Amino acid sequence: MTGRLGPSSAPALALLLGACASPGLYDWGDYEGSVRRVSNESEGFDVAAEIDRLETTLEQAQNADRAVPPGFHAHLGYLLYVNGDAAGAASQFETEKARYPESRRFVDFMLARISGSQGSRGGS
Repeated sequence: MTGRLGPSSAPALALLLGACASPGLYDWGDYEGSVRRVSNESEGFDVAAEIDRLETTLEQAQNADRAVPPGFHAHLGYLLYVNGDAAGAASQFETEKARYPESRRFVDFMLARISGSQGSRGGS
């Protein structure tokens, strides 16, 4: 074995390089950036702009027939809730639970918080 690649190894090399260049399992879009902004700027982020960014990411992922990562719908649900849209938030939380069943306990907790505070969302 000389350590050189011959013509017969070209298809294997192309396959390997193609696998390295292929997109990941999920369409992350601006999800990580949104989480970072919301976490770092707690009170100073623009909720409507974050929702718009995530909805754009979601639409692009759906158009490309790609999945968004675990946590995406929960994060969008949280932002919708902060923006006063409890029904939209609940819908996103239910979507998170349906797509990622391992999130059930967290999502059920959040849904209970939403349903318990819909009439009295005055501060927390």
